[in-house]
Amino acid sequence: MVWISIHTIFFMLPIYKLIPKISYFEDIRSKYKGLSQKNFFGVSKRHASSSNLSPIEPWAFIRVKNEINTIALSLESILPVIKKGVIGYHRCTDGTKEFILEFCKKHPNFIPFEYPYPVIPVRDIRYQEMHKIPYENTIAAYYNTILNLIPQNEWLIKIDCDQVYIPEILKYSFSLPKNRNRVVLYSRLDLVKSNNEYKVLAYRRPGDHWLVYNKKLAFYNCSLIENGKYTSYEQLGLQGFSHIYTECPCFHFPFAKASRSFSDNENSLLNFESFCRNQPRQFDPQYFNQTYLNQITKQIK
Repeated sequence: MVWISIHTIFFMLPIYKLIPKISYFEDIRSKYKGLSQKNFFGVSKRHASSSNLSPIEPWAFIRVKNEINTIALSLESILPVIKKGVIGYHRCTDGTKEFILEFCKKHPNFIPFEYPYPVIPVRDIRYQEMHKIPYENTIAAYYNTILNLIPQNEWLIKIDCDQVYIPEILKYSFSLPKNRNRVVLYSRLDLVKSNNEYKVLAYRRPGDHWLVYNKKLAFYNCSLIENGKYTSYEQLGLQGFSHIYTECPCFHFPFAKASRSFSDNENSLLNFESFCRNQPRQFDPQYFNQTYLNQITKQIK
């Protein structure tokens, strides 16, 4: 198992001092919202693809906090196709830390790293006064610290441990970039448990999850007004990359965390099977069906 001092990697690059202009990120977000279907690789293209593909072997870029209900299921779902990565975590109180350390003992190509500072979460109003926040307490600082543990000139994929992935779809997506200036942007299907069954909250297309070549990448803190409301988040600078879009590769369970609860109108939720059936380019019926979903969700604690 590899342990690396935070002082070795936190200050190795001057990127921690960079806070870009908000207008750039407003532009990036607006582009993500208006994505075209050019370079879209859906279900039928994967089914018709050659079996002689040469997928790249990316590092997993993982950050975790109190996700004991889903982390085992999530990491098991990527192991068939992802063999190395960095798992960052901080302030875990539910057994997640202990699980990560044991997982990395069994899979030594995954590096555990405990971030030693408190992290102010996204959408926190304190980001309105960014200059008053110590940089090490920001979400971008946390993400950059984990990112700097992944070697330069390697591919990496962002993995969230409240998502369960479909290995076959991920593997196919790893064959799509034909050069280092392409980035694969992934979607996710947000599911909520209602009356003992899972329904669709939203289908998020893409921008927040990606497969990208690690060439001087860096995250930045963003604080802005979006759709008339204040928000803040981290943003990975992806300018200069051309985009590839894929079919949905995962199920997302945002309310599996004990710290979250669904409080919106349940009548707005959509039936899982009918939603997926109506979008055959996005959802492979081999996986996006009630039987497959039941096999997954019965393993959620």
